[in-house]
Amino acid sequence: MSDQDILSIEQAPSEKHVGDDKPVDHWITKDHHHIPITKSQGNQRRKCPPRKQAFFERLGGIFKQMGLEAQTNPAFIAALSAYESSWLGQHAQSLHNPFGLTAAGGNDLSFPSYEAAAKYWLHQAGREHKGFMSAVKGAKTIDKFAEALRKAGYNAVNSDWSSDVAKVYRTSIAPFLTGCGF
Repeated sequence: MSDQDILSIEQAPSEKHVGDDKPVDHWITKDHHHIPITKSQGNQRRKCPPRKQAFFERLGGIFKQMGLEAQTNPAFIAALSAYESSWLGQHAQSLHNPFGLTAAGGNDLSFPSYEAAAKYWLHQAGREHKGFMSAVKGAKTIDKFAEALRKAGYNAVNSDWSSDVAKVYRTSIAPFLTGCGF
């Protein structure tokens, strides 16, 4: 590994700093805090890191279908999933749960497939068990998308949840969409 490949830890997404929306290679979760990891070289904006490539290859089609059905940007759904599943980490994979869905904030839900999790998210999840599709329908910005989910009952524990999801979109999804073929 060269010096250019050395990873550096930046500010956690819940901390607000001017100009901190740099492209992020991936996020790690430590003690319920999401920490961005970025390559020290700024030219990574156009390249798709392997972990992101695998994420989009596995779930990109599902996000696009969900975006069509919910009439919102599928990249917003990708940001939510990247945040909630730690880029489809092992735990999320074993449960087929790329959205961090739980039983009313309790145990994580398990699904037979990612498609089943997407269908549940769209049509059955949430406080009223009507799905999140109606909450995000027509959301034109990541901020409106994340706030609509928050109001519909997503993640009542983390007060910065909406802004954290928006930050993942701005730093880890949007800069890589073209390079990752999404």
